[in-house]
Amino acid sequence: MTPASPHPTALFAVLLLLAAVAVAQPGGTIHLYSDPAFTDTTATDVAPGPLSVYVVWKGGPPGAVAWWFKLSESPGFTGVWTGDTPHTGGVFGDTRTGIHLVDVSCLASPAHIVTVTYQLLGTSLPCQTVSVVQADGAGVRMNSCDSGGMVARGGALVVNPDGCSVPLERRTWGSVKAQYR
Repeated sequence: MTPASPHPTALFAVLLLLAAVAVAQPGGTIHLYSDPAFTDTTATDVAPGPLSVYVVWKGGPPGAVAWWFKLSESPGFTGVWTGDTPHTGGVFGDTRTGIHLVDVSCLASPAHIVTVTYQLLGTSLPCQTVSVVQADGAGVRMNSCDSGGMVARGGALVVNPDGCSVPLERRTWGSVKAQYR
């Protein structure tokens, strides 16, 4: 007697479930903001001047001790990287080639982990991005305080956003109302 083969619909359902689990990002998201209140994911480059990009980890486990990533600029972004100011206990590398940030104190989310400074030239094209990407082929990574390594999502800052779609951050209605109280 040969075992019955699984029904194609059941096999498809199992594959779909496995794909959903693989896409899940339990390590939260590393966001990029142009303001110190961490609300604006856009910036304008219409005149020469400095741009501070605030790199903030949100979501995922209750606390984290390490992050690995780098920043990637789209080809029409003409800002010049001038430096990183880490807000963690230890730093290896930089955001241009790959940065490893470490903080043994177990930072709670949201955590401002590094500020990146660019000198803008006023010449970037519309709809350009600065994005958090993987530094080493293993994905954007973080280590939680108690669960070990996890994959995190990488956010983006849109430069000269007029005329292009800008990704929005998910928020509850209560948090939106609270901004205007």
